[in-house]
Amino acid sequence: MDIKEIKEKVERNEYEIRIITVYIFNPKGQSGLMKGEEVKEVREMHNYGDCSFCGGKVKSDKVELVYQYRGKLYIFQKVPAGVCQQCGEKYLTAKVAKEIEQRILTKEKWDKTISVPVDVFPEEIAV
Repeated sequence: MDIKEIKEKVERNEYEIRIITVYIFNPKGQSGLMKGEEVKEVREMHNYGDCSFCGGKVKSDKVELVYQYRGKLYIFQKVPAGVCQQCGEKYLTAKVAKEIEQRILTKEKWDKTISVPVDVFPEEIAV
C-alpha cells in the first residue's frame, strides 16, 4: 500500500495515525532518557458501515458492555466497538466478540465484582 492509498483511507476514517515519541537510554551511560525520533504509526480501523437500525454513521469508540451469559451478568469496560452516532447502537468485530467469550469461559480472577439489585415484576402489572 502506498502513501496515497493510506491518506485516502485516513480521510474516510478507515485508518488512524498516531505519532509516537520514542525514548532511548542515553548511550553515554548518563542517567535518564534521550528523546529519539518521532515515529508515525498507521493502524487500520474497522469500517463498521452505516447503522443497520437507523442508517446513522457508526464510529469507533471504547464502550462499557453489559453481557448476560448462562444466568450471570458480566460488565466489560473500555471495549473497542462501533457506536452509531444517531441511535447509540453498538457493534463488535468478530475478534472482540470472541475475546469477550474467551474471557467469560476462562478468566478466574476478575478486576472487580459489584452487587446488582434484582426486582421481579408482579404478574398483576403485566400487560
